[in-house]
Amino acid sequence: IKSLYVSTPMLLGLFKPSLVLPERAYNEETLENIFLHELKHYTRHDLVYKWFTVLVHSAHWFNPLTYFIRGEINRACETSCDEALICDMEPWQRQSYGETLISLAARRPLPAGIVATSFAMEKRDLKERLTKIMKYRKTSTSIIAAILCMLLLASCGAAVGPGSNAEPEERIEVSAENISSSTEELNII
Repeated sequence: IKSLYVSTPMLLGLFKPSLVLPERAYNEETLENIFLHELKHYTRHDLVYKWFTVLVHSAHWFNPLTYFIRGEINRACETSCDEALICDMEPWQRQSYGETLISLAARRPLPAGIVATSFAMEKRDLKERLTKIMKYRKTSTSIIAAILCMLLLASCGAAVGPGSNAEPEERIEVSAENISSSTEELNII
């Protein structure tokens, strides 16, 4: 759906979500980035989380922390969606995705009453998102495997303990006679 009333692409609707695009011309690459981003929100059920925060915020409107938490959840939904998308992208695709973010950054923030996932909510969060996108590095599975092996070996070594080559100390045998004579000596002193 294209609309004159939105400034950034967004996914609206809890039961029957719809993608709303600003009225303008789009190239194929930009549309692909928008669709991938909003589809990722849809598959991760981010609108459900956002509606839940609205319900909690409605019940606790008097608590100033709910305003902060709602904003943080919105921001976390956007950045985690970015991370989920870029993990499978090549560097040139990440650059294209970042350029799409810049070109579609909201000129004005969405009104507080709108519950939607949007492609680029506010310009102040854009710098952080772009930095994460461009500095993203895939973690090699061999590095993770090596770290896990080292942790496993270290924990096994800690559980077994260090080996000892020292001679065992002289053993003292305890018998009833030794105990009775020790108690008699204690009573005398």
